[in-house]
Amino acid sequence: MEMHPDEFIDQINRKQMPAFRELFGTFYRYLVLYALRYVKQQEVSEDVVQEVFIAIWESDKKYNSYHGFRAFLYDAVKNRCLNYLEHQQVMDKYKQYCLLHEVQDDDN
Repeated sequence: MEMHPDEFIDQINRKQMPAFRELFGTFYRYLVLYALRYVKQQEVSEDVVQEVFIAIWESDKKYNSYHGFRAFLYDAVKNRCLNYLEHQQVMDKYKQYCLLHEVQDDDN
């Protein structure tokens, strides 16, 4: 990290572009790898991390410390991954339901 942690947090809280460049440069790769543990797909992992970054940019939430912000990032990525996986399960169940009913309709 090139920026001092306190300056980084202050700039994140004020939505300053240099801090978001630093955020991307410092955390993106690590967060994508972290997300990959959950979702097992590179593109989905990248999308999850980008969604977290966008949410931070759009949020009014203020962060008190660098370490708290870092923990928040990893929690946010984990939660989005779990939400994605849950949504995939729902979609898979729905596909199975549709296939089952399609087969049953064909039998009649």
